Amino acid sequence: MERTKTDLEELLTCLLVLNLGTWQQGPVLAGRMTKGQRISQFSKDSLRSKTVLLVDDYHSVRLMIREMLESQGLRVLEASCGADAVRIARSYPENLDLLLTDLEMPEMSGWECAKEIADLRPGIRVLYMSAGMNLQDCENCREKPSGTYFIQKPFKLADLKPLLLAILPE
Repeated sequence: MERTKTDLEELLTCLLVLNLGTWQQGPVLAGRMTKGQRISQFSKDSLRSKTVLLVDDYHSVRLMIREMLESQGLRVLEASCGADAVRIARSYPENLDLLLTDLEMPEMSGWECAKEIADLRPGIRVLYMSAGMNLQDCENCREKPSGTYFIQKPFKLADLKPLLLAILPE
């Protein structure tokens, strides 16, 4: 029988973050950035007024990531599963700038969730995250849409912020 992580175990996994200084797994950013490059000329002011739809089935993980995002001035909407995220995307009256979704969730994967939301919200940017898959797995996945961004869990704000600044328009 396969053992699943409890919220506490997932939280502890996220807290055990190595201090890497630069990206461990960076996104595929076609000419915008290279591994190790930092974005220091931007501040959290360039992220204000942006809205992120955060999707993860672990409450403790959502809470930690939400705090990271809000510390950068982002508005955060949360969903605990893909179906809830689709409902939010359908009913939220304002702009959604970014979908930040876990890839591996019960019932609806992050890929499926992103596809449905992209149909509802053309132009929404998507940042996938996963503890179970890595960048190579994502690059080899046939379901992956073009323009996909990825961050390996666990991550810290220093890893997430350059991605947000690169992905979200000013």
